[in-house]
Amino acid sequence: MRDTDIRRAVAALVARRQADREHLLVDEVDVRVASRRIDLLLVNRTLTAFEIKSDFDTLARLPDQAKAYGLVAERALLVVGHRHAEAAVSAVPGWWGVWIASAGPRGGPRLHPDRRPQRNPEPDPEAVAGLLLRDELLAELDHLGGRRGLGAAGVDELRRELVDRAGDALFPLVRRQLLWRPSWRARALSGAGRR
Repeated sequence: MRDTDIRRAVAALVARRQADREHLLVDEVDVRVASRRIDLLLVNRTLTAFEIKSDFDTLARLPDQAKAYGLVAERALLVVGHRHAEAAVSAVPGWWGVWIASAGPRGGPRLHPDRRPQRNPEPDPEAVAGLLLRDELLAELDHLGGRRGLGAAGVDELRRELVDRAGDALFPLVRRQLLWRPSWRARALSGAGRR
């Protein structure tokens, strides 16, 4: 079973489970601060990152990917084929959920939950803010009381300022910006909701 087969199965499952909920599922999301990419990111009431390891993949990058996901995801799920299941599960933190992908009766992938995801105990607020583009950072700073003196600021300074001002509201405001990012809505694998 290949990565593309598993990716389609995850997208179909998310579309079914989230059909009546506001959500967006996008692939290949950059974690800028870690120079890594999330296979699939589900934006709804949480940011849920999916890492896919098919039977044709290697696990060489998985520890670094797990660290990068841990910077920005509220929850994470490893979707893995049988060949790597045991080794892969031990390579990710205990808060990660695990789904095992196997061949279904018609040859397509079936996803079996093996471990439920838990909330990430230590996301990095600046990395979370790093999911936003410069104009999104400025929009949120305006929303939080203005950006006086920050119009010419660099992106790193804008991220720090947003983290300082947003406090516990950081994840909800980042989710809101990502959920309605036009470029993501145009390429979403699954999406529903209203503005």
